[in-house]
Amino acid sequence: RDQMGYQGVVMTDDLDMKAVKHDIKTSIRQILNADIDIAMICHKSPAIETAFNEIVKLITTYEEFYRKASESLQRIDALKKKYLV
Repeated sequence: RDQMGYQGVVMTDDLDMKAVKHDIKTSIRQILNADIDIAMICHKSPAIETAFNEIVKLITTYEEFYRKASESLQRIDALKKKYLV
């Protein structure tokens, strides 16, 4: 974001496709560190609950992750307002 000056919404590809070799908890931490707004898991899988719990744990434990999550919500909200109004 900083290098390219991009302020729009960024999402992952389906994390269940096994393109990433890390476990889901590590992937979620990297996704949050990278300022990615939406982590997609497109199939019913235990990874959904694990990913959700990891996101909640990180944003409630670490101020930096909380700040990043708040900024992400602002980007998503701006996109919704632009296209859903």
